[in-house]
Amino acid sequence: MKAFEEEVGHEITVPKHFGVMGAIGSAILAKEQIERTGKKTKFTGFSLSEVDFKPTSIICSGCSNSCEVIRIYTDGKITATWGDKFGKWTNALETN
Repeated sequence: MKAFEEEVGHEITVPKHFGVMGAIGSAILAKEQIERTGKKTKFTGFSLSEVDFKPTSIICSGCSNSCEVIRIYTDGKITATWGDKFGKWTNALETN
């Protein structure tokens, strides 16, 4: 870092949580864009306490792997699925 400071002629400050600074900045910019334009978004992160989440799991019997397939229901609708090795359940979610 010292060499970079010398090159640019300024002190460089590295935040404690530097690994997520890009994500935080992107989220702030996206939020400001939505507020400025009034466009709708599917993002529910700011009201998660008002959303009804229900995790469930099934054991797939489609082959000998017996995958445990995890599903997340959001307000009664399947919104996430993972755990199947061949995509039988995750691909079905993507096509719906």
